[in-house]
Amino acid sequence: MNFQNNKKHRAAILVVEDDPVTAHLMKRVLQERYFVHHATYGHEALKLIYKYQFDLALMDIDLDDVRGEEYLDGFDVIERIRGDKNFSSMIIIAITNNPRESLFKDFIEAGFNDYVKKPVSPQQIMELVEKALALKQE
Repeated sequence: MNFQNNKKHRAAILVVEDDPVTAHLMKRVLQERYFVHHATYGHEALKLIYKYQFDLALMDIDLDDVRGEEYLDGFDVIERIRGDKNFSSMIIIAITNNPRESLFKDFIEAGFNDYVKKPVSPQQIMELVEKALALKQE
């Protein structure tokens, strides 16, 4: 499936979020302008990223564990993505509950393009995505 051929949406976005309320909010806000896909776990996110060509991912850092598979948090997922040259231009924004400012340096060093602290408002989500996609087009 090639999301870029869908004229109704300007970009394809992957929301990687294990909290159903936050995931629903992000999908509802973004679906008005973009194609949005959702993954709950790290392994699920990787499968979708390798299968489809996303322009941007909103990545929760503290993902729930999946029984029977190796646990992957947001840092593990981005390490695998950034290790593959096919995904070097994909924008990945970290989403975290952790208020420690010292972690934000770690996000950038890990390869995230930006980060945001929860809770996030619908306006924050849209502004963050629009800003990131505008920078990508420059």
